[in-house]
Amino acid sequence: MRTQNFSQPPYFHFPLPMHRVLEIPACNLCRAHLKSLFSHESIAIVAREFLSSQAAENMATEITQKYKNNECSNWRVNTLDNVGMESSDVLTIGTPFNVAISTDTGAYFDEVRKTALRERSSGRPNPSDLLRLELDDLWPRGCAVGREEGGDERGKSSGQVRVMPGPTRWKDGFVHVDDFSGLSVRGGTFSGNVYLQLPSNGNGTGIEGAKDGDNNNRGHLQIWDVDVTSDDFRNAENGELPRCLASQDARSQVRLRKHLGQGVNVGVGPGDLVLLCTQRPHAVVGFEEGLRISYQSFIEYRGEGEQLVIDG
Repeated sequence: MRTQNFSQPPYFHFPLPMHRVLEIPACNLCRAHLKSLFSHESIAIVAREFLSSQAAENMATEITQKYKNNECSNWRVNTLDNVGMESSDVLTIGTPFNVAISTDTGAYFDEVRKTALRERSSGRPNPSDLLRLELDDLWPRGCAVGREEGGDERGKSSGQVRVMPGPTRWKDGFVHVDDFSGLSVRGGTFSGNVYLQLPSNGNGTGIEGAKDGDNNNRGHLQIWDVDVTSDDFRNAENGELPRCLASQDARSQVRLRKHLGQGVNVGVGPGDLVLLCTQRPHAVVGFEEGLRISYQSFIEYRGEGEQLVIDG
């Protein structure tokens, strides 16, 4: 989970359009699609076959073996429950930066550099690096990896492996946002997720209309076309909903889903890339068995005339 800000800076708010998910072959992804996402005309882009199915399967096999060898660690998150960093449904290989800043950033940057050299010498960059290159090609000002502030300004990781083993804690998925800022055409926090493996009953066909419990929707995404700084959201449930988004208790999740209603279901398959705004509530639909494996990157959009920044 990214840095969470409950203050209300003077963002520009506008009526949200009817939800729209752009589903395209990855080879057709272009600047106009990115502009549609960054301006919130679209709530997600699904770029099919960003990786070949064989490449996705090969990477998933390697990561599955590391999972079996206990080489994964829990991706702990900050919440408002006054218990510090809490365990989540997500495991990762290596250390995400939001975890490293509370422990040892020196070890984090050393690990990032060693991993990059190993992957590049093998001739097979990871999916997050491929996404960085794609965005650099498409966006007018390009895309660069995020860097530490001050010090040696070392480069961060472009993304992190995410492993979700079943059974997940949340049957219908954990509703959350990664940035509490209001939706704005001038900037925002987005994510890029490249999927390597879905649970065995997830086949990438669950686009819009599938109910939470449908088997073919397990491990897929749900997105709600909601601005969490809108008066409607902030004033509902006696003003408690923003805090519910930063808590991992069941009561908060029930209150959120009661107010939000049915989300937009986005089906994914191995090799697909999904881009979305992480300031909108979203969730991964839970599942009973199997592994859901992906690479996740965060993308900072600072305006049409600015460079994109990607990190993990």
